[in-house]
Amino acid sequence: MKNKFINNLKNYKLENSRILLAISGGKDSMAMLDLFACFKDELKLNIVVCHFNHSLREDADRDEKFVKIQSEKYGLKFYSKKEDVLLFSNENKLSIEDGARTLRYKFFDEIKRIENLDYIATAHNKNDLAETIIMRILRGTGINGLIGIQSERGDLIRPILGFSRNEIENYIKENKIPFVEDETNFED
Repeated sequence: MKNKFINNLKNYKLENSRILLAISGGKDSMAMLDLFACFKDELKLNIVVCHFNHSLREDADRDEKFVKIQSEKYGLKFYSKKEDVLLFSNENKLSIEDGARTLRYKFFDEIKRIENLDYIATAHNKNDLAETIIMRILRGTGINGLIGIQSERGDLIRPILGFSRNEIENYIKENKIPFVEDETNFED
């Protein structure tokens, strides 16, 4: 997995880049964090970690604290922000998912600007890609909707998009990487 990941970074031409890692604390993002940490010196990367606390679950504060502690262990600068996504979504007549995405990416862009970073990296994987395409088909998408999640869009990169959930879980287990579990991932 490490060889495939560094090849992805080289394909993005990320050497000497400044990158914001969006870390939730779950398996996907913690694997991405560990992989970036493995190659940060070799590729001369300046990495900043951020965590967006949606305030939607009882464990949200636990997750934020966990990501802060892990960032410190890796010696990386850490930012977090807590927002009332439910209130924002209701006030703006958005679904919770759309409200969360709006606030989350606004925060990412703010930190990117403050730190003068080049890219924002998110931990979407192959399973997320498949889920997105299926959801779009069920909603009656046109041909353009079948594209799904792109690995790169402007300053947004998804360096583990080519990895399956199984590969990520094996990497987490083999490397004893700590993570937090979001119970909502098990809901429909």
